[in-house]
Amino acid sequence: MLKRVETIAFVSIVVVAVVLGFVKLMPAQSSAAQQLMSLTPSPEPTELPTDVPTDVPNPTATPRPTDEPLPTSTPSDGATVTPRPTRQPLEVTSTPIDLTATPTTLPTATPNDAATVTPVAALPDLVLEKTANVQTVAVGDSLRWTLTVQNRGSVPAANVLVRDVLPAFFRGLHVTTSLGEATLTDGIVSVQIAELSAGQTITIWIDGTVVSLDGPLTNLAQASTTTTETTTENNTAWSTVITKAAGVVQPTATPRPVAQRTFPVTASDDAVSVAVPVGLVVLATLVLAWMLWPSRRLG
Repeated sequence: MLKRVETIAFVSIVVVAVVLGFVKLMPAQSSAAQQLMSLTPSPEPTELPTDVPTDVPNPTATPRPTDEPLPTSTPSDGATVTPRPTRQPLEVTSTPIDLTATPTTLPTATPNDAATVTPVAALPDLVLEKTANVQTVAVGDSLRWTLTVQNRGSVPAANVLVRDVLPAFFRGLHVTTSLGEATLTDGIVSVQIAELSAGQTITIWIDGTVVSLDGPLTNLAQASTTTTETTTENNTAWSTVITKAAGVVQPTATPRPVAQRTFPVTASDDAVSVAVPVGLVVLATLVLAWMLWPSRRLG
């Protein structure tokens, strides 16, 4: 009796599991069928052909026979027929054109007695330039001044003199010139050139040491000649240096931090999710238990 009750209970559990499995599967199948029906394209209505009337050909005209002679007009006895005048050929005569060029005599300019022409005098033009080999100095540094003199005039310049009074912060040690004679006496540099030709350039170098940083650090030089020049505005040149800042540390560049970017990892939209219905799991479990039940009871 107990065995029969257990069998009935087991069969009832199996039936309940089967029902639950079908209940879980039916909604999924119905939703899939609905999606399939929504994706099925509806047939497009077809247009019925309409009868188009064909063009009716127009009747063709019957050509007139050409065998019949055309009627001719016969003048009456009282009418006079005037013959048509004949056309005379047109006679065209060409007259040659004389293309011989006739020389034209231009009037000559007659100078005015009252006007006088003043010739432009040929003059030299000295141009002086000055530079330093460094821009910042400190006490004890070596310094070189470079002077260039060029004659931009059209005639030579005689007895050219370049004079440079060295400033107090600079002690001159040596003077060199590419042309002429150079001297250094009591801090005054003098360079004499007997003649500087038109377009010619000379270079002068003054080497020395920085002994102090007091006062303006500027050096002035002048050039002159005994020959009258076109202009003397470019006969003076100067150069200035600045003091080195003591104890100044040059700032170092700070590297810019690199921004770290975080990219979230997401699942692909095309991934197919795998889900096992609960009803199938329950059904498979009960079927396996039912298959193993008699062996356990016998043991």
